[in-house]
Amino acid sequence: ILRTVGRCSHAQPSFVSSRVLWNADIDLMNPVTPMIRSPIYYALEPRAVEWSTIGGVSIVVQFGTVEADRAYMRTLGLADFSGLQKVGLRGPDAGPWLSRMGIDVPTAVFQSRSLDQGGMIIRIGPDEFFLEDGIGNAFVPDLIARLDLSPGGVLRVERQDATFLLTGSRALEVLAQTCAINFPEAAPRQIVLTRVAGINCSVFPDSLDGAMVYRLWVDPGFALYLWETLAAICAELDGSVIGAGCLYPELLT
Repeated sequence: ILRTVGRCSHAQPSFVSSRVLWNADIDLMNPVTPMIRSPIYYALEPRAVEWSTIGGVSIVVQFGTVEADRAYMRTLGLADFSGLQKVGLRGPDAGPWLSRMGIDVPTAVFQSRSLDQGGMIIRIGPDEFFLEDGIGNAFVPDLIARLDLSPGGVLRVERQDATFLLTGSRALEVLAQTCAINFPEAAPRQIVLTRVAGINCSVFPDSLDGAMVYRLWVDPGFALYLWETLAAICAELDGSVIGAGCLYPELLT
């Protein structure tokens, strides 16, 4: 189910989020202020060594020592980036409006382009786009604010996907155990709609500092199951969950 601002629209089973505001927990000391958290927060909390709040969203910066997280990042690491801001846009004027906002719009379905501040935009239909913010978590909120002032012809689609990152030289071994796609032959930076561990999932082959990483988007209702499945396989392959700090050192205090 997609929640849209405007007319309702059809769902895309392989690339949707079925719940709205999954990550808004109420701070009991200040009940009017929502605490934005990952859908797997309670699985992360007992193991996390350090957290950081970026753009109102809590992200795990460190699980083990900095050195251990970096070592796992190079061999096999699993990181949660569900707190990155996301939004979908659809409609006949979506592409032209994004271009007017200075965004390099992908021309073909499933292709992507980089956004300012490290995010990305993916064309997921002829007139439909998915955007995820960079680690600063500021670009997408600013775009939404400008969208609210724009004329009609563009529908905003609320996106609450969980985001996981598989990193390291053994990441492909995890995908080989859980997915039928032959990712060594997949085009880089082009989204693949598939199933991972039996769950509808979108996989995005990417690179970070010259190393291949695989970004996974999944419905938040299945996020905990997928996270636990991937984490268990990583552990069997001598990998581990890692914090965002080893991928973005500027987050480390």
